[in-house]
Formats: sequence, C-alpha cells, structure tokens
Amino acid sequence: MTQAQAFNAEQADFWNGAMGQTWVDTQEITDEMLAPAGDLLVAEVKARSPRRVLDIGCGNGTTTRAIAEALPKDCEVTGIDISQAMMGHAQALADISGSQARFIAADAAAYPYRDGHFDIVVSRFGSMFFGDQLAALRHLRQATADGGELCFVVWQSPAANPFLTIGAKVAAGLLPESPARPDDAPSPFAMADAAKMTKRLTTAGWTVPTFEPITFKFGFPDKHLDVFMRNLAPIGPGLDQVDETVRAAIFDKVRTAYSAYITNGRLEYDAACLIIRAKAAG
Repeated sequence: MTQAQAFNAEQADFWNGAMGQTWVDTQEITDEMLAPAGDLLVAEVKARSPRRVLDIGCGNGTTTRAIAEALPKDCEVTGIDISQAMMGHAQALADISGSQARFIAADAAAYPYRDGHFDIVVSRFGSMFFGDQLAALRHLRQATADGGELCFVVWQSPAANPFLTIGAKVAAGLLPESPARPDDAPSPFAMADAAKMTKRLTTAGWTVPTFEPITFKFGFPDKHLDVFMRNLAPIGPGLDQVDETVRAAIFDKVRTAYSAYITNGRLEYDAACLIIRAKAAG
C-alpha cells in the first residue's frame, strides 16, 4: 500500500466510524458555525449560472442544498463525501425538502465521473484531506468541462488560526505523543501553502490559481460549548486513549481556554481562510 493509499484508508475509517455520525448529530452547531463560508460559496456559484455543480467533501450537504436552492430546478447539483452516515442524512434532508441536490457516498478523488461533466467544482473545507492531492486535482479536472471553474474555501496556516490549535496546545503533556505526520499528510491546513497549491493545480490541468485571504467570524451559542469541545474540537488523536480522570482534566483546561472567546452568550472566533479559484485549462 502506498502512503497515499494509506492516507485514504485512514480518512475512510475515520469518517465512516463514530466521527461521521457525530457530525450528523452535531449538525446544528456546524451549520451555524460554518454558515458564512457556505454563504460565500452559494454566491460564487449563483453568479456563474452553471448547469452542473459538484460539491466536494460536502458533509451533511447544507451548502449543497443551498446551492441547489439558488439555481433553477433543472440544474444538477451533486454532493460527494466519503462518510456514508453523512451522505445518507444529506440525501434524506434533500428528499424531505424537495431539493434537486443528490449525494454520493464515495471517495471524491476516485469516483468515476463523466469526463468534462461539471461546470464548477466547489468545496467548503472538504478538499484538504486527499491522500494524493495532485492525483485528486487531476481527477477533478478530468471531470470538469474546459473553461469550467474550481472554487475551494480552505484554512490558512495554523499560525493564522489560533482557535484551531489552542485545544492541542493546552492538552500538550496530558496526551500520549503522536508520531510526526508527513508534510503532505491530509490535514485542515493541507492547502494553505499558495506556492505548493499553484504547482499542483497547474500540473493537474488547471490555470494559475488565485488566492484570496478572507477572515470569517465563526461562532455558535455558548450553550453548545461542551458538545463542541467533546465531539468536534481539535484536541488530539490520543484523547480516547487516556482514562476519564485525565480526559476530564483536559476538558477543564480546554474549556477555560475557549472561555476567552465567549462574549454575550456566544463563542466566536476569527477564521483565517483562503478562497482558491482556478479554471479548467482547455
């Protein structure tokens, strides 16, 4: 098994394990928290009037369904995610609402799309977890019509996003040490380097991309803090390996650290992101 295949298998196991169902169960929190980024993608797509849209790593499908609602009913809007739990949930919500959005539970980097089928490929924080980014971007290019577009919202560097790293920092020393991850391992920050992404995108058949820095204000009511902290917060992969006493001590420290972000009943933080745009070279 190659390193890329190992990364892909790891992601499949992760999102088809308890975490996929956790994201279904906590949709209220993630929908509110990530809404500004989803709204931006909906506006980007609507301005281009595409006929066929692909939403990569679409999770519970909230942005996918919003895109479908913003376009005429005869447009094709497809969401794809490796999590079977989230895709089943997303399709059920689409069916209930009468949305034309359709969802595929599969690896977006390997699914057999029709060549040149999509007018635009988008993603809200779902494109950074490919085991082999170059191969995935090349595969998506093949599925996109000449002159079609790519628009990804991704995270800037860890240094620019202290909220995303504060949990791991305060838990340091209480969790077992994890082995160092290779630089090209899937992670929330895997598309933060503009130089690397420019090389990968152009090699994969996209035009020279643009990178627009943008800072969103993400947040949710502080009544959800414990649910967020115990289910969604990036604290560390060793959290399940420690006993409940240590885990409780970690959560106490993380809760204290997060309290600095709470004002008037809401936890809010600045999310430093990039909008990556490129066209399918023809």
